[in-house]
Amino acid sequence: MKLHILAIGKKKSDYDAMIAEYQKRIVSPFSLSLEIIEPLGIDNPTQCRTKESEKLATKLQPGDYIIALDETGKDFTTVAFSHHIEKQMHTGIKRMVCIIGGAYGIDAQLQSQAHLVLRLGSFTLPHELARLVLAEQLYRVTNLLGGGKYHHV
Repeated sequence: MKLHILAIGKKKSDYDAMIAEYQKRIVSPFSLSLEIIEPLGIDNPTQCRTKESEKLATKLQPGDYIIALDETGKDFTTVAFSHHIEKQMHTGIKRMVCIIGGAYGIDAQLQSQAHLVLRLGSFTLPHELARLVLAEQLYRVTNLLGGGKYHHV
């Protein structure tokens, strides 16, 4: 399964090397890719959220399993998240796309297309750090599903 992080944010981040390390560690049948779209810089929150969500939506493909990250989303433990991903694998999903919106989040239209709305926790994180946390959790989940020792249960 292809795991894809699609995010609005700065193209360069202090966390890029760490994300790349997790990308290298993920092994077949999984892969992890990251696509960053520059923020639009519109001062009006509603307009910015709408326009950025429209840009994100153009990157989605038919058949994608969409996970929208939002502070109102569902909490998972790592083990529960691994079960969720495993279940999707068995339904034939080829690509799982995790969307991180810009400063104002994702609009209701795009969020309604999501199969799952997920939150990384109760803390507000900088977008670049959220990408790293998500990449680490995706690595941890794939390692757990592959019988690895990274996550001790």
